[in-house]
Amino acid sequence: MKERNIMSLLFPPFRISDKDNCLWPRTQDAVFSCSINRDFIRITKRGIRHDKTGQLPPPRLADDNSVKFRSPREIYPDLLRILASFAVVVLHSACVGFYGRFAPDTTQFQACNFYNSIVRFCVPVFVMISGMFLLDEHKEYPVRKLYQTKILRIAIAYFGWSTFYALITQFHMHFSMSIRELVWEIIKGPYHLWFLLMITGLYIMTPILRWIARNDGVCVYFIILGIITVFCLPLFAGVPGIGPILESILERMDVKVAAGFSTYYLLGYHLSKHRISSRSLRSCIYGMGMLAVIGTILYNGLYSVHKGTAGGWVYGNFMPNTFLASVALFVFCQSHFPKARFSPGQYAIISLLAKMTFGIYLVHVFILDHLRCIGLPNFFIHPLFSIPITSCLTWILSFCFVYVMQKIPILNRYAI
Repeated sequence: MKERNIMSLLFPPFRISDKDNCLWPRTQDAVFSCSINRDFIRITKRGIRHDKTGQLPPPRLADDNSVKFRSPREIYPDLLRILASFAVVVLHSACVGFYGRFAPDTTQFQACNFYNSIVRFCVPVFVMISGMFLLDEHKEYPVRKLYQTKILRIAIAYFGWSTFYALITQFHMHFSMSIRELVWEIIKGPYHLWFLLMITGLYIMTPILRWIARNDGVCVYFIILGIITVFCLPLFAGVPGIGPILESILERMDVKVAAGFSTYYLLGYHLSKHRISSRSLRSCIYGMGMLAVIGTILYNGLYSVHKGTAGGWVYGNFMPNTFLASVALFVFCQSHFPKARFSPGQYAIISLLAKMTFGIYLVHVFILDHLRCIGLPNFFIHPLFSIPITSCLTWILSFCFVYVMQKIPILNRYAI
């Protein structure tokens, strides 16, 4: 007891949180100190342990390769961002051969259909991640801050990149577009920038959706209402007899407040707040997600062969199969990577890649179009192999492009 009091005077006990990279258990009886360079001294509950010579043991650095540390925040959203950004590149690479290039009864077409079907989770997952952070009750997002940070940045990125792509189009058309056509091209934007307009609408609705998210009961009600009116009932619109009647009723009810991506937006937040602890329930969700993906591949492949042309309505973001696949992937990453232990180097790489995903989404079409100009995505080999090769190359080149842009002061704040 006397030794403990003496040591307490020399080294006042204090707690270090996870943010300080302290790897030791936070016990009140442990007496320890950390120097400025964060050297660690071995401790016990009784105090500092000396070796046989009576000397203090050599300090162990926190960045030792043998040491794993708990990341200061959740890692699974970063992993989902990386996966979703790569899925977008695969999607656009596969669409090159899916529409109009191969006949539906060929293996080339079915390979494009395969890749097209397995990556349809990309946009819903992006929306769920956004809802996870922007609807978080522990973070303050007043209307003014929301417009000055999120919405302003999206608006600048949209018009900046839309102008960039319009000028590229003007160059490839040998400057044949008039000023009016060029301005319209800028306003309309390239096909993949629709996501920025959609996410801007969700940001505008965020102050209202945050009030809904605060009440768990109302939040669940909103999600269920969205699932029924957006993902389930429209399926019956094509059923003979009751289809037109049901479609007319839904149109007159006009339940647009729960329609669209707001369901994904709230669902991402709700799942992050209320983790699914039941292993059997998670297994059921994984199974339904796998069946949804397999069903998408088989149904769309057979449907396209039957009709003799490429089908695609089952690919929609508001189809039940896409919904189930997106939720299954979100829950899987959340359950298997919850503050997982990574080395500092691994965590830094994951954080860097996740930080680049927004820029990769914006620039990947430019890279893919120019690869197409040199003939790479034109399926010089079977699409089963050429699509992943093209996608990997496009993603890597896009990352390098964005990494360079990160070094430019103005661009790294607004453009990417």
